[in-house]
Amino acid sequence: MDTAKYKILKDALDNFFDIGRFKKFTREFFNGPDMLPATRQTGIWREYDDYVQCYYRIAEYVDENGNKLIVLAVELKKGRSVELARSMQRNFVSKILDTYDYNAAIVAFYSENQPNWRLSFVRLDYTLTEKGLDIDLTPARRYSYLVGEDEPKHTAEAQLFPLFKDDKSNPTLDEIEEAFSVERVTNDFFNQYKEKYLQLKEFLENDEKFISESERLGFEVEKFAEQFSKKLMGQLAFLYFIQKKGWLGVTLLPGDRELLESEYQKIYQSVEEANKIVLEKYFVKQSGKRRLNTILIGKEMTNHEADLLSDCFVGTEHDMLWGTGNRKFISKLCEYCVTNTELRFFNDYLEPFFYEGLNTKRKNDYYKRFNCKIPFLNGGLFEPLEGYHWKDVKFEIPNEIFTNKKDENDREADGIIDIFDRYNFTINENEPLEKEVAVDPEMLGKIFENLLEVTDRKSKGAFYTPREIVHYMCQESLINYLVNEVDVPYKDMREFILYGELLKDVDSSAKANRSKDYSIKDSILNNIGQIDKALENVRIADPAVGSGAFPLGMLNEIMKARNNITEYMIIKDKEGKFDRRYGENFIRSWRSPYKMKLDTIKNSIFAVDIEPSAVDIAKLRLWLSIIVEQEIDEEYPKPQPLPNLDSNILVGNSLIDEYEGIKLFDKTILDKHKIGNGSKEGLKPKQIQMDLLIDYTDKLLDEMFELQSRLFAENNENKKNEIKKEIDQIRDDLIIYTLEKNGSHE
Repeated sequence: MDTAKYKILKDALDNFFDIGRFKKFTREFFNGPDMLPATRQTGIWREYDDYVQCYYRIAEYVDENGNKLIVLAVELKKGRSVELARSMQRNFVSKILDTYDYNAAIVAFYSENQPNWRLSFVRLDYTLTEKGLDIDLTPARRYSYLVGEDEPKHTAEAQLFPLFKDDKSNPTLDEIEEAFSVERVTNDFFNQYKEKYLQLKEFLENDEKFISESERLGFEVEKFAEQFSKKLMGQLAFLYFIQKKGWLGVTLLPGDRELLESEYQKIYQSVEEANKIVLEKYFVKQSGKRRLNTILIGKEMTNHEADLLSDCFVGTEHDMLWGTGNRKFISKLCEYCVTNTELRFFNDYLEPFFYEGLNTKRKNDYYKRFNCKIPFLNGGLFEPLEGYHWKDVKFEIPNEIFTNKKDENDREADGIIDIFDRYNFTINENEPLEKEVAVDPEMLGKIFENLLEVTDRKSKGAFYTPREIVHYMCQESLINYLVNEVDVPYKDMREFILYGELLKDVDSSAKANRSKDYSIKDSILNNIGQIDKALENVRIADPAVGSGAFPLGMLNEIMKARNNITEYMIIKDKEGKFDRRYGENFIRSWRSPYKMKLDTIKNSIFAVDIEPSAVDIAKLRLWLSIIVEQEIDEEYPKPQPLPNLDSNILVGNSLIDEYEGIKLFDKTILDKHKIGNGSKEGLKPKQIQMDLLIDYTDKLLDEMFELQSRLFAENNENKKNEIKKEIDQIRDDLIIYTLEKNGSHE
């Protein structure tokens, strides 16, 4: 390895953005490009003025095929995260390329005082000028690495270094694009993920306690080991996305476990007697300080004491905001377990974390076992698989499966946590024009779907429909649906769905400049309310959901369109086009992406798959898509529980009328309700008398839909189970009623 060159690469990627380091990176990457003065450019096009502070032209480069490339550093305005407004960043560079006749760009996007920055390769895709449009739409593809102080750089360094160290030849645009390849990351990550899945599955299949619990639950050991391994690795992957939000390990009690005596006394004097007793018990006095006895907390503290102790610190300077948690929480937890204890990471840390910490509603969100705040996530992802007895049965999964790292610099370590730590996890879904070189929810879905075919080490799996095709299918489906629902020409609707974000950026700027000459077609603007209502009422059903690619793609297209509509509603509100003035803040709150996405999932997204693991994957991706939109603010000062998706995503065979593996017209259902001879005595008294002369189907369906609506947002475990039982009962009654009505008694 060329250590001098590797150091230049590592220095550039491992630290906060510095223009001097970036210039060194540029010289080495392109072997002596035409370096420019890097003058600060402040002439920003009006549609990007709210986002871009300034930019620098670092260098120009021409490859052997005559393609012109520009190297840029773009400073985003303060408060604008490099991880958000991705289409804006791409469109800004696209405009530079189109205006100054470049074919591609290497761009550093950064924001003042942020530890991370984005290294992007942007390449023009094709040019399309629509007649009647005030702007040229020049789509560009962007591939990005998120780098900097807080991000893993393994992938970026591994993929960029071969070009970086090559002094003999200069890179072509195709070679640069390959160095930003998402597919290589997908394949590498899948192969390692598959290996760890098989290792975990094979271990469980031979563990006596696991075998015994499988048999107790009535499952084949191999099948239960397969489900268990997939769910466990899915849970861990989900937490790698969650910790990116800073929601894990948020402190409530003193982070360093110490209080000055004066601080302690101030808190002590402000609380009730019961709280004082708990403070005295768990804070030990030490020469002018009070130290929190975390060992005693772990061994003796009751849940009631945890409530009393956490009450003392709510609202104090120690009560940190959600979003300030440890973004390496899982690996730090694993490292502590292995280095400082003789405990098992799975039994003593992960199981309590999953089934207590994340799956239980607690006062102040304080989780005594880890002495920090842990969000209650709900939804079912962190419920024990098939209700296995996790407190009583201890599967002896060795720590080495999770980490076998010898030291901090051990590059050969290949435990599950070791592998996950090497990759960037991003909560943004990749799109055809915007690809993050990282593990994103879409990639994870693709990996999980590939894993469905893996049963042993000979299995290879097979990747399914490319995202570009799914993207096209979703857009065309939505365009045709809207054209049928709203009186708008197909061409105008297509332009709105495909290029709405770019049009919105331009028109939002036009609004600020009091211009009435909008880029969006009048047919769209004049029917914006009807289009929004049609999007609100659309229903998507996928009879073989797989990893959830189609419903997730449709969800993203619906959300993009409705978010764009929000901006036009604000414009129309400013112009007094509604019956009253609502104000921008009200409209943004009423139509927040988080609220609209929840409503869309609840009312519009439905799917079935015969494979339980596929259903789990689809649910996981929907939950992740909700997490993407959750922002901590005044309205939502803490992470909100995830919805229950049991009525939206179901296990069943859509081809042969099965639900959860049971034939809908199986005679066992009839026997259970004693209607084999026509008797209706099996029905509950509270339900309707099923007179065959009256059609009660709608009444039963209305009752079921009302229960499903309640279930979606219910986070009390007992109430959830009661609602599920009632829904199951009504489903059975619908089957029985249908059979009775049709005269099918046998």
